[in-house]
Amino acid sequence: QGGAVYLCPWGASPTQCTPIEFDSKGSRLLESSLSSSEGEEPVEYKSLQWFGATVRAHGSSILACAPLYSWRTEKEPLSDPVGTCYLSTNNFTRILEYAPCRSDFSWAAGQGYCQGGFSAEFTKTGRVVLGGP
Repeated sequence: QGGAVYLCPWGASPTQCTPIEFDSKGSRLLESSLSSSEGEEPVEYKSLQWFGATVRAHGSSILACAPLYSWRTEKEPLSDPVGTCYLSTNNFTRILEYAPCRSDFSWAAGQGYCQGGFSAEFTKTGRVVLGGP
């Protein structure tokens, strides 16, 4: 239940919309849990992340964000919704991830509820601006 962004051609005849594959990796796992007898532990949580809640375009670039994407550090068992965004450039040939609120810092307050990508916009020159509540 990660969410999706679709490319729908605009025209007079009905055509099929196709999903844009911004992320094909799935959730990353804690490196220490790869050989754990208790099973694999995720370091990020992509289900219910609201991917596609924020979508913006500038020329051939498309920015799609998941403001409820959650992340945890190896030291803290809890995860926080830090948000993440993916930028597709050159007609989907290059995908970059922006997650400015995600870090490896660990303290009692955790990562915080940044929800980066809750809002986003391109400047006139094509720079990305992200917002979070």
